[in-house]
Amino acid sequence: MQLPSVKQLQYLIAVNETKHFGRAAEKCFVTQSALSTGIRELENILGVKLFERSRKQISTTPLGEQLGEQAQTVLAELGRLAEMAEHNSAPLSGPLRLGVIPTITPFLLPGLLPQLRGNFPNIEFFLTEGLTLELHSQLINGDIDAMLVALPMDLPGTQQHVLFSDPLLLAYREETKLLDPQTWSPTEESLESLMLLEDGHCLQKHAMEVLSNQGASQINPFMASSLSTLVHMVASDLGFTLLPMMAQGSPLLKGAGIRLSPVPGDLGGAQSEREITLVWRENSVRSDDFKQIAGYVASLMG
Repeated sequence: MQLPSVKQLQYLIAVNETKHFGRAAEKCFVTQSALSTGIRELENILGVKLFERSRKQISTTPLGEQLGEQAQTVLAELGRLAEMAEHNSAPLSGPLRLGVIPTITPFLLPGLLPQLRGNFPNIEFFLTEGLTLELHSQLINGDIDAMLVALPMDLPGTQQHVLFSDPLLLAYREETKLLDPQTWSPTEESLESLMLLEDGHCLQKHAMEVLSNQGASQINPFMASSLSTLVHMVASDLGFTLLPMMAQGSPLLKGAGIRLSPVPGDLGGAQSEREITLVWRENSVRSDDFKQIAGYVASLMG
């Protein structure tokens, strides 16, 4: 039986994702003619049609979708094979692709990354930023090795090591009239000035969970697309928000005139905390490495 090559499987996945031969070729760093030839050869080897082609568009057949998903699994397992061999020869070494969510990156990484590189000199840390569910998909597919995220969040197929708790704090412009930070509660009137990040950000999810526990439903419809936008809106006294404790003293807030205060009353405490967690694939051959890294970070933040 003739089997597909790794390149052909990579071509299949790229066309499935882009639905365009030109963009898929760019993604695979080959010419479009080379990619088209590879796809035709793959179809001949398998004896099936993977794509419906027309002048205007390319669509994947139902079988092509299924085979594309299986191709991702095959390539992930091949990567695991190479990873096992590499790790056996030199633990705590080599490249480590770490995904980090945007509500951790600007606050934690500037101070943490130099210490990680100093304590694990044989590991090359490569960072990628993304939302939690995007990073989880990349982790399962083998595109990244581990991710630094905020829980609770449902992340099947992973192992997790909680590093520390990170309470949410009220963030507001100094001398604002929008709220009294000592007595604030989520009334309908006060929530009109509360601003959050848009859907997909775990910080928004955690803030909504805190408020929903208090029966709050009416929130300012403005949703910021990025953390920097949210900070600028608060600095201009257009509203207030909830930011993690790790934001204290960060360059993002420096000179912005923003104060941070504990969430008062029944809203505070454990229910307003998120857990900063290192997450990696279940049964990863580098589990021991990740546990050592997690233990080191937890001790730093302890």
